[in-house]
Amino acid sequence: MAYLGDKSYNMQSLSFIRSFLSIECKLVDISFEKLKGQEPGNSLAGYAYFYKKYNEMKDQGASSEQAFGYAVRECMESGYLAGVVNKEGFVVDYMPIFSRDDELRYEGELKEKAKADERMLNMLRMAIAEKVPESFIKKMAEESGISPESLCQLIEEASRQ
Repeated sequence: MAYLGDKSYNMQSLSFIRSFLSIECKLVDISFEKLKGQEPGNSLAGYAYFYKKYNEMKDQGASSEQAFGYAVRECMESGYLAGVVNKEGFVVDYMPIFSRDDELRYEGELKEKAKADERMLNMLRMAIAEKVPESFIKKMAEESGISPESLCQLIEEASRQ
């Protein structure tokens, strides 16, 4: 799995295992700074450079459209994605996935979800402390989307107290 961004993971791979499916993927940061081949002819480096410039402007409060235009100009000046960014269709076909209002609404939804998750974790902590049957605690965690790893961590925390 390739990803762009500031977030770094303390693992090199990610596993998802269910009785009917098992997936393991390697995590690879393809941020511009992390790429070994940053020459302008490298398409992956070109897209990483584009997003680096795009994100620089977004971080400064620019709209998606302004950040996109800036990234296109920077790529053209630096030689990245030559023959791609200067095509009219590249600009015309661009539609931001999220508007700033969408981003703010999504951020609010994430905060609300985090609050709800924290409330559920607190309920699970109380259930563990009150020695509620393990089958009920597991069912409660499963229905609320709490991962088995998070549940095990809660149980370990409770046993240390």
